[in-house]
Order: sequence, then C-alpha cells, then structure tokens
Amino acid sequence: FVAEHPRWEEAIRILLRDWPLCMHPYPRSEATLARLRAEGYGLYLLSNYHKPFFDRVSWHSRLMDSVDGAVISSEVGLLKPDPAIYRKLCETYGLEPSESLFLDDSAANIEVAASLGFGTLHVRHPEQVAKLLLQRSGEAGHKDTKNLG
Repeated sequence: FVAEHPRWEEAIRILLRDWPLCMHPYPRSEATLARLRAEGYGLYLLSNYHKPFFDRVSWHSRLMDSVDGAVISSEVGLLKPDPAIYRKLCETYGLEPSESLFLDDSAANIEVAASLGFGTLHVRHPEQVAKLLLQRSGEAGHKDTKNLG
C-alpha cells in the first residue's frame, strides 16, 4: 500500500499496526458457537484473513478454541472464492460438502460453495447468524448437516 500511496505512509503504517486492536467478537458469537458445539456440530473456519493480522487479533485465540479446524488463506496460498480453498478445507478435515453448511458475507463465496455442493447461508449481519443457525439446526430437514463453516 505504501508504494502506491507514499504520501500516506505514516497513516497506512499506523492503520496496519493497530487495525487488529479494533476487532472484537460480536456479543452472541461465542454463545452461538458454544450452543452449536453442544449440539454436536463440527465448526470450521475458512478465512481470507492475512496471517500476520490473524495472529494479532486479540480475540482469535478464543475463536480458535471454538472451532475444530481452520484454513487461513495466507497459510495455503489460496483465496476465496477460488474453489481450491474450499477443497483444501474438505481434504484437510475430511469434510463432505453435502454434509456441511457454509456461511459467508460474500455472495461470490456463497455461489462457489453452493456449486461445490455445500448448503449455504448468506450472512448479511452477524446477529442474523445466531438466529438462523439455531433455527436451522432444529429443522427436521437439516439433520444431515454435520459441519458448519
């Protein structure tokens, strides 16, 4: 970024240094994850997060304690919506797309996941996740879903 905008170098460096400090979990996220885990769902993370930022986000250790596995784009050299990163998640953790529900805020990512056989949930607001997931987990037609990611 600095090479493209040298006059903003100081501001860019401060932003890149301090940005992870601004990240906080949504209030219901931890409770939702705990409830879904208690119901027996596998929870997996597929993220386009830049590894140095991911490592510095203050809440990530709690998040990582809540999931069964994660594929971080910068660690595998792939980015969503490349189908290869979804396949990498499945291969790494032995997941079947047809037994998994993929959540994302990007329509492009949802589209690719659906084309690979995942059930999908397009998240437009974090509070929507808790309500829809918990509602969905109780529906008879979704008992075949074993994994959420």
